[in-house]
Amino acid sequence: MEGHQQLAPMWVVHISEILKMKGIAPYGAPPDHQQLKEAGLIVEWEPSFLTIFVSHQWLGKHHPDQKGSQFKVLQRALENLLGGRLQIEMDLPMQFLGETQVLSAANRASLSEAYIWFDWFSIPKIDSKQGSEEMRDDVFLAVQSIPFYVESCQLFIALAPTLKHNDLDEECNYCTWLQRGWCSLEIWCNLLSRKSDTPMILIRSSDHAEFAMPIHWVYGSPHTGNFAVEADRQKVTKVMQQALDSKLQFLHSSGQNQDLLRYLEAVRHQLLGESPSQLGSEAFASRFALATTATTAPCSSGFTACACAVLAEDRAQVRRLVSQATMHQPGVAEVGLTKGRTALHLAASHVKDAEIFTELLRNCDPNICNFLGMSPLGYSRSTQAVRILLEARAGVNYSAAPCGLTPLAVACLYCSPTPVMKLLIESQADVNDQGYGGAAPPLVCLAVPADGNPHLEEQVKLLLLSKADVNLRAEPSGALKLFELACRATSSWRMQSLLEKIFAEISTTPLGFACLMGREHLATMLLAAMADPDICNNRGHSVVQLARTDSIQRLLHDMAMTTVSL
Repeated sequence: MEGHQQLAPMWVVHISEILKMKGIAPYGAPPDHQQLKEAGLIVEWEPSFLTIFVSHQWLGKHHPDQKGSQFKVLQRALENLLGGRLQIEMDLPMQFLGETQVLSAANRASLSEAYIWFDWFSIPKIDSKQGSEEMRDDVFLAVQSIPFYVESCQLFIALAPTLKHNDLDEECNYCTWLQRGWCSLEIWCNLLSRKSDTPMILIRSSDHAEFAMPIHWVYGSPHTGNFAVEADRQKVTKVMQQALDSKLQFLHSSGQNQDLLRYLEAVRHQLLGESPSQLGSEAFASRFALATTATTAPCSSGFTACACAVLAEDRAQVRRLVSQATMHQPGVAEVGLTKGRTALHLAASHVKDAEIFTELLRNCDPNICNFLGMSPLGYSRSTQAVRILLEARAGVNYSAAPCGLTPLAVACLYCSPTPVMKLLIESQADVNDQGYGGAAPPLVCLAVPADGNPHLEEQVKLLLLSKADVNLRAEPSGALKLFELACRATSSWRMQSLLEKIFAEISTTPLGFACLMGREHLATMLLAAMADPDICNNRGHSVVQLARTDSIQRLLHDMAMTTVSL
């Protein structure tokens, strides 16, 4: 089957040339396509090339990186990546559910011969769109080819360090990158590639990179992003639709990854800004590659028909299939769906139709839990879902074995909107409850996705005003205590995953956790709220010993020096 269309050449530069590049006078900007072409450094992509796609946010209205500051971060990060000084792993929520993905030594070695696709280098005259209402036709042909460019790459890098915008008095960072419509399109094109294993590495600084968390982008869509030129929104939506249709056609014809197929078919209306379809049984079964229309029996494997109907907001099919509502679903790692959620969990996180909730709650306990002991309430992404579940007597502080988090902690872990958190607190959610396992109060959970949470500051303030204890030390118990001890025992004799390192040090404060996770902005806010950096965990480790990045080490050093001078 044919893949995505290539309507313009794909221009790339060898990684060795990237590492040697010097900025162009007078400011140090990286060279553009024409300058590289004249120097003989840019070549047309060939299928045999190992290629890296680099997505980034422009730091200026007319130039992506006039001072070369963003490009220098890329160069140093690539050097550290090739040298093995950057350890990159799957995000924590997915690791905790058993999903593993690392960039191996063999992967790193092969990258030394890679080529780089970077828009400033790779799209001729890309700056011609700036300041105009309509994108030039030749540039738009390249833009329409982005799904092909992404699919042709073996690695997707999100370059999103925290830097000042060159023309505006504002900061550009991972959150602002996520909100850009063009960047969102590139993220989704990576998922919609026919290859299912192209990792997305987030570079926040030259010494801090990790596999990006789907929770940061999966609930958004390119058509809802921010655009400097409003006319681009329609163009991006068109490209997104073509990429989605191509991916779905491939999954249907190949029979591969049927869970991802069912998820994408179900949320298609949300991704493209359309109204949900209400289908008959036969059309529904065909759309979701279900084996039968005559029975409400569950699928032999994978996503159930009820889960598909809930995500698709198909009322009639939900009513027909509601007997499956309590079944636990498999995980879909590509979109951050952890295994063990029920249809009610999926409704809480994805659905706006109150009638679907009503139908599910006729057959479901509102406190039904996933495999870890977490109920649907915490997965809510709207105040409407919270109210419906609370009216059905969902417990606002409910958690269960083996290590369930409270709804407020889950909301913090999965970047729920601030109004959702506010309503939970107004409904008597305990801001210091550490959950069934005793190790994860809301402030700690907020640290996990902190750098990609656009509402972090207001949510930290909300928790602190609600009397969250900024110096509360985690006290793991039960299964989590055993896991903590096991991770501590193995730390002395083998290389550990980030998850194991976290659990070996888990009896720490929110500040300790922020430092361990490399969340500089959150650490700064907690220190301003009088977090005590001298509190040690059960291993006797201080916050300074837990600090993971150079920038946090400097932050703590500067804080200590200020305290001494006072």
